[in-house]
Amino acid sequence: IIASIQRTIHGTIGKTKAKLGIDKAPREVVEMRREICGSCEFLQDNYRCRECKCIVKDKTLVASESCPKGVWTVHGSSGLMR
Repeated sequence: IIASIQRTIHGTIGKTKAKLGIDKAPREVVEMRREICGSCEFLQDNYRCRECKCIVKDKTLVASESCPKGVWTVHGSSGLMR
């Protein structure tokens, strides 16, 4: 239950950042992330990730977010996106 609460808090912070334009990823990064998520097996109902429960259109906007499966990383980190 604690993990669920932590995930909800993290998601709320991320959604708030996305709505306010805080920590915003560059447009090309957002587009690449959304393209990757759009073909992911964990995408549910075309908008939510079954793995981390995020709303993809919000999570992909935030530079400091990453895919829970490691498919795309925090923008500016040493990891590369596929």
